[in-house]
Amino acid sequence: TNDSNKKYLVKEIPILDGSQAVDAQVAFSQSNQPIINFTLNSAGARIFGDFTAKSVGNWLALVLDG
Repeated sequence: TNDSNKKYLVKEIPILDGSQAVDAQVAFSQSNQPIINFTLNSAGARIFGDFTAKSVGNWLALVLDG
């Protein structure tokens, strides 16, 4: 959404933490929208894959710090 004043409630149940992230970079889509490309280690990739496969159709929040 383009409404920067819109707020979302995020449940504090993390499935991953920074220890599974190998790399993260800011990039831009073909339509020039900002995106985050990230790489996970094998354990993180397995957890993320299992979680997203079970969550098709639901919202997903990526919360970044720093």
